Amino acid sequence: MSEGIPYGDLIVIGAIAAFIILRYRSILGQKTGHDFSKPKPRPDSVNERVIHLPERQTGVAEDEEPAVPMIDLALDEIEDVTVSAALSQMKARDPQFTLDSFIAGAKAAFEMVLEAYSAHDRATLKMLLAPDVYESFESDIVRQEKANEHTSVTLVSLMRAEVAAAKLGKSVASITMQFESEQIQVTRDADDKIVGGQVGEIQKIADEWVFERDLKSRNPNWTITAT
Repeated sequence: MSEGIPYGDLIVIGAIAAFIILRYRSILGQKTGHDFSKPKPRPDSVNERVIHLPERQTGVAEDEEPAVPMIDLALDEIEDVTVSAALSQMKARDPQFTLDSFIAGAKAAFEMVLEAYSAHDRATLKMLLAPDVYESFESDIVRQEKANEHTSVTLVSLMRAEVAAAKLGKSVASITMQFESEQIQVTRDADDKIVGGQVGEIQKIADEWVFERDLKSRNPNWTITAT
């Protein structure tokens, strides 16, 4: 009778081997590092919806690997050499700056300003706009209130949002955005009678807004300095 491994022991060994293989596969299949594909959660309220760009990192721990740099696809699409150079300088000054994130934030800001203007939401307008730009919006809101009128603006679609100009001073970055959108603008009086515009009438509107930010500041938000 030959001496070998009993059949029952072979089953046990086979089970152990299968467990080890599955364990290694589960470990190797796990993601490590930073996942840049995960979108940021959308803020719930308008007042909390700020133009958030990636926050500046103050340093990396010795036992921590540096974050993988994001690929800025939008930067490669800029054809104007002057604009491209200015944006590259911003990236060099602030490594956390990406044009992709900026354009996404600018689009969000465009929608937020229209919504805040329609709702006479002064707090949101003051948060997003430079003081002189805010005063212009405030003056029009006051005019409406004195006339017992209300103008509502509905953004139907934002068809185009492109960088038109960019420059960098000592530390202040400035980016001019051109927007083309479809809007419905209706003005009603105190009796809810329409005195301007028409319900359902879509207008194509071109806007040029300027965004500025001090890259030395820890505040990641851009301010709208011209509309």
